[in-house]
Amino acid sequence: MEAVLVRLARAPGIRRAAAWVRLAEPASGSPLETASRLALLDAGLPPPELRVRVVRADGRVAYLDLAYRQARVGLEMDGRSEHGMELAVFDDRDRENQVVAREWTVYRFSWNDVHQRRASYVATVRNAIGR
Repeated sequence: MEAVLVRLARAPGIRRAAAWVRLAEPASGSPLETASRLALLDAGLPPPELRVRVVRADGRVAYLDLAYRQARVGLEMDGRSEHGMELAVFDDRDRENQVVAREWTVYRFSWNDVHQRRASYVATVRNAIGR
């Protein structure tokens, strides 16, 4: 990847792209999770943790897409492919309820929130983590 960045050194937007490539996280579960995380970093917020393990109220384990563990704030990114199916939506709601019962606050965001309403997305997260 670094070789491609060098080859495109004069291309418009390459500095930002290079910075993002250097921030890539293999643990990210989707392009939406990556875009969400990068939007927060671009806004000067601390990096959220990826795939944070939480023991649910029923004793099972859940993983939050992104989270600020100290603030007990989880960020769930609802992509159309995973969350467009009815059963997945019901499972997500149950999982979320079980995590909230463990005194976490969970926010759900979509592609439109991150890309079309970025300022609102960032402000919501900033307020949630007290920054």
